[in-house]
Amino acid sequence: MTVNNYEIETVLQTIDLLKKYDSTKIESKKKEILQKLRNIDIDKEGYLYTLIKKNYYTPKYLITRLEKAIKKDKYRPKNLPIISFALEKGLDYVNGEFDTFDLELSQMV
Repeated sequence: MTVNNYEIETVLQTIDLLKKYDSTKIESKKKEILQKLRNIDIDKEGYLYTLIKKNYYTPKYLITRLEKAIKKDKYRPKNLPIISFALEKGLDYVNGEFDTFDLELSQMV
């Protein structure tokens, strides 16, 4: 199994947990889901856990961005983690191999 497939597999698990987190109303269940999210977090630093816990992003927003990043994964730079790719401001403008993450430059085209 390649690293890329492992990342995609982990992100799919993350999306599933985010959906469960978003749909539950019970606080103890939310904490349990957050702990699971922290345990499978790709970067092992709890990056997504922190984003949710501190309310930087909503679960729905993260789900949308992660799904979009998976669809555009073949255009992702190999040295960029998929989580970072999902949160890039220029993700919406990536449509091919030679696209840029520079939002201003991509809009000029």
